[in-house]
Amino acid sequence: MATPVTALEPQASPAGPTVAEAPQEPRSATQPEQTSAAHERREEWPPAAEIAVEAYALYVAGGYQDGNDLEHWFEAERLLRSRPPR
Repeated sequence: MATPVTALEPQASPAGPTVAEAPQEPRSATQPEQTSAAHERREEWPPAAEIAVEAYALYVAGGYQDGNDLEHWFEAERLLRSRPPR
């Protein structure tokens, strides 16, 4: 009878090494850290919450027809980006 596998036992992946097992490139001492304040905060314009509100308005205007969620999202994003930020 086979021994049951527990979640604590590492398993070999047939697809190759996992992200944790992948070799890491050493960071050069002359290579500065490439981060900025905006990058750390992950600021996005327009914010996802505003896109969601606009996409829902497009859904309502379209008569609550299902199946167009991505189209509504992208259209809402395009509309908001065409407006100046608040």
